[in-house]
Amino acid sequence: MQALSHEQVAFITSDLQRQGIESEELRLSLLDHICTLVEEELENESDFPVVYSRVLPRFFKKELKEIQTETNLLLTYKHYYAMKRTMMISGALSALTFVLGSFFKIMHWPGAGVMLCLAVLVFCFGFLPILFVLKTKESISSRDKIVLFIATLFGIIVSLASLFKVQHWPGANMLWISALSILVFLFLPIYYLTGIRNPEAKLNTTISSILILVAAGILFMMTNLRSSAWLEFGTDLAEQQIYVTRNALNASTNAVIASVAPERIADAKAIQSDCDQLYNAIEGIKGDLVKRATDDDPKISEQEAIAMNKGNFGLPVSTLFDNEGKESPLLQLLNANLLNLRKTMQEKHGLTNPMLLKVDETTVYDDETKTWNQTHFYHLPFEVVMKNLTQLQIEIRLVELTCIK
Repeated sequence: MQALSHEQVAFITSDLQRQGIESEELRLSLLDHICTLVEEELENESDFPVVYSRVLPRFFKKELKEIQTETNLLLTYKHYYAMKRTMMISGALSALTFVLGSFFKIMHWPGAGVMLCLAVLVFCFGFLPILFVLKTKESISSRDKIVLFIATLFGIIVSLASLFKVQHWPGANMLWISALSILVFLFLPIYYLTGIRNPEAKLNTTISSILILVAAGILFMMTNLRSSAWLEFGTDLAEQQIYVTRNALNASTNAVIASVAPERIADAKAIQSDCDQLYNAIEGIKGDLVKRATDDDPKISEQEAIAMNKGNFGLPVSTLFDNEGKESPLLQLLNANLLNLRKTMQEKHGLTNPMLLKVDETTVYDDETKTWNQTHFYHLPFEVVMKNLTQLQIEIRLVELTCIK
């Protein structure tokens, strides 16, 4: 084996340093390997520059500096590969859970809210922060790091805002507007001004900026504006009228009973007792739903609970049905009591129009037969279920008034 001269070893050492190998320990290690390979191949080839130029590319893919960069990453952060693996796992988990949660949400199946919450939390506080740390380790420019930080902040806020909107939690609009403001007034100007100064990236930066601006416009278009807020207010006001009607009927029923002739007072009291028992049972079901919706917070009223849980399909289903979609014992008892009340009022008091008390009837929708329970409580949002229960209380009062008169 032909040994290298001191001049050749010095040349290799200076060339390694010139190509970006700054660490002396790494440079000496590479020098040892390269010299060994060069000495072995010099037995068949006497031209040192040719042999050296043939051996050196075996240590990198694009440039020799890759070894120094990789070493710096390992030295700077010992758990680099563990973080990278964690980032990949958290990213895959959040993506898969988000897809499943969205599908469950579309199908109105229970568990959608839990999966969406898990997906967003893992994405916001697992995947994005680790991605930011790894990318900043690779970035040299402070401007690039600032852009990465703002982009990560936007990703976290817009993901949380989307979750809050889907779950109908307070503060969703504030988070949404904050995310759009960060995107348009903070990220976009810094990104554009940073990239436009590089002639090679000028075109790509301009195109990307236009796409970001268009995306921001689409997101803003999806934001609730004044007209939508006004429509929601009008809908809420209309829904509140059902509670006004119920309370007025309660007062009217008491007034009618108070004016009943003495010889009919016992009969009227019996009718009132039967109706009150069922009326209060429905009030109990509504109370259970409100407690679950508010985590048993007595400070939150029924109307506030409805406003906070609009679009919540999972809560009524999990309370009134089991995992297989069958009526819970609570709902079965309600059905039995409604049928008994209807039968009693028809046989004893000549009731002819029971309206919502027709709990044994079915409805055909989209070529599928739906039971009364499915029509009024299954796969319906929280506010509609509460409205149907209140409407049922109104029907009971109407039945009571009809039979007493």
